[in-house]
Amino acid sequence: MAILFILAGVASPVGAGTLPWDIQVDSSFRAEYLFGHQVLRHLDPNVADVDRFTANYHPRMPVLTGTIEITPFPAISGRLAGSISVLESTVEHVRTVAGLALPGGRWDVKPDFSSWEAAGLYHLWSGGGYRFSFTAGYRQQTWDYQGSLSSGAPDSPLHDSFSSHIPFIGMQTAMFFPSWKARFEVLGSPFMNMNVSNALQQGGFALQFDGNLYRGGLMELQMAGDVNLTANVLVGLYGRYAYQELYGLSSGTGAAAGLGPSPYTVFVGGSFGTVGVDLTVIF
Repeated sequence: MAILFILAGVASPVGAGTLPWDIQVDSSFRAEYLFGHQVLRHLDPNVADVDRFTANYHPRMPVLTGTIEITPFPAISGRLAGSISVLESTVEHVRTVAGLALPGGRWDVKPDFSSWEAAGLYHLWSGGGYRFSFTAGYRQQTWDYQGSLSSGAPDSPLHDSFSSHIPFIGMQTAMFFPSWKARFEVLGSPFMNMNVSNALQQGGFALQFDGNLYRGGLMELQMAGDVNLTANVLVGLYGRYAYQELYGLSSGTGAAAGLGPSPYTVFVGGSFGTVGVDLTVIF
């Protein structure tokens, strides 16, 4: 939220100026639409093709993102970014136990998303309007789902959360020309981990478990292209695709799913796309 407020001030109609000591600031504000699929599977060690417990999510929501990239030296840049979801609406959600949908029907859940990251870029080569950079940083990302049965049954709350800690590395190619600029970035993380919490109650059925997932990783591709409105203000399009999968252990209770207090193997996979429009101000 702090980053978004800062960018609102930077992108105000006062216009761009020149900062001292030849420091360059590239600030962006984006309005995006995020869509994708996320699945949680509580693996059954005894039956290969049937999971003890499965939850599927299909989030769709607008997202606001702010980014500031500061270049104090020709070879080094730093980046801060933050995202929050807005105007979230309920989506349909299905849970299955031993391959069968839970009795009572489907769930209406409202997803909530937020993330922030800090990264550094080392520019390996620059010239002729092109720049090739190595980047490394840290991202924290949270998905939160809350809802109840579609039938409106009382005392049927659902609350799931996924909190990811993502140290990442990557490569970036950027192009800067008098009337336009573009950026392509590939990121990866074989080191990420995720904390998972799932809880629901449905009549006599109750389930609660918590886990940590630490085997797997993330791959992500970002693309952006902007054209100049003025010498320092640009507008354009932005796109991102991310895929992640993680394995780990969880423990909890849920008699109907055959879950006891012992740890069980859990898988979480996600495939997300983002498209949006971008406003950039360069100082």
